[in-house]
Amino acid sequence: SSSGLMLICSQRLHDDALYQIRFALPDADSEHEASLEVGVHEQWTEQAAVPGQFWSGLRIIDIAPEAETHLLNWLEQV
Repeated sequence: SSSGLMLICSQRLHDDALYQIRFALPDADSEHEASLEVGVHEQWTEQAAVPGQFWSGLRIIDIAPEAETHLLNWLEQV
């Protein structure tokens, strides 16, 4: 979403920790990807059904204006 994301991780994230993550989203033409870098705050982490994996909810706390525009455009397409 525009305010956060959920990840599946191979390691448990630290409670209430701040992270800088980078991920790719397709461009509008779907031929290229844009790399977005965001600052996130861990909200919760739970063990997944698969041993050794964890679900984590992250709130976006910092995102560059260009990256935010790209994210919002991508969200409108899905």
